[in-house]
Parts: sequence; C-alpha cells; structure tokens
Amino acid sequence: DWTENTLGSQHLLIWGEGTGANTALFAEASGLLDDRVELIVAESPYGSLHQLASRNIFHWFTVPAFPFLYTIEWKLSAGDAGYQISDTNLRQALEGADCTTPVLFLTSLEDDYILPQWTEDVVEVYSGEKQEISGGGTHGTVYTARQQDIHEVIKGYMAS
Repeated sequence: DWTENTLGSQHLLIWGEGTGANTALFAEASGLLDDRVELIVAESPYGSLHQLASRNIFHWFTVPAFPFLYTIEWKLSAGDAGYQISDTNLRQALEGADCTTPVLFLTSLEDDYILPQWTEDVVEVYSGEKQEISGGGTHGTVYTARQQDIHEVIKGYMAS
C-alpha cells in the first residue's frame, strides 16, 4: 500500500536470503501476498528453523544442539511467545498450499550454512511456477556468480 500511495501503481519483487526467503515463502503459502507481487527471489531457503539451528547452534554459541536447542524449543512452546518452533516448518506450510506467485530459487552449491539439499527440498514442495539458478560457492554468493542469468529471469517476469 505504501508503494502505491507514494509511487503509484507498481509491480513488486520480493527478494529474501535465508530467513528472508523463508518469510516471503511463508507469506505466499499463507495467501498474504498482494497480486502486485510478480516474483519472489528466494535465495537459500531452508525447511525449518529446527533444521537450521540443530546444524548451526554450535557455530553460533559453541554449545551442542542437545540439550540446548531442545531446551530453548521447549521453553518457547511453554512460554507466551505465541508460536512454537514447529510453526517455522516451511516445508509443512508449503505442502498443499495454493501457491500462485512465481519463485526464482537461488542455491549456493558449496553453502555449508544452509545446505543446498535443504533448498532443494523447499523447491521440490513448492507448488507454484518456479525456476532455479545454482552457482557460486559459499552462502550468499549466487548473485555474484550468476548475475546476468538472474537479471534475465527477473526481466522476464517484471516486463509486464
């Protein structure tokens, strides 16, 4: 609404990396995206927060996933946060969702933060129109490696 009120009628692109990609895909699965959104670029989405945290909690805090992650998840579900870790399962949210916004999925082939297979699992379950571009090395490097290819795909969707 802000863009329309400020800039007039616009065609929108949502681009998210990691958790930002998951947020955009959750919005799509929940039917919350406006028709003005013509494309989502989802770089390195992952299946669930539990999946991401169980692999990376040691790198973040130098503590093992068990028992710390499980304690945090238990505390969260017992508290008044209003959600549980299971609510962050993107794969579950996408299964059976009527997804209509096209998505360009970007996967870093040597990503050791968000594993390429996790992104591939999300791509597999996404029911809407989708394209994939892989490349780069570590996390967040696909754009640098495949900039021209990404621009071509975006132009094809945003031209209307």
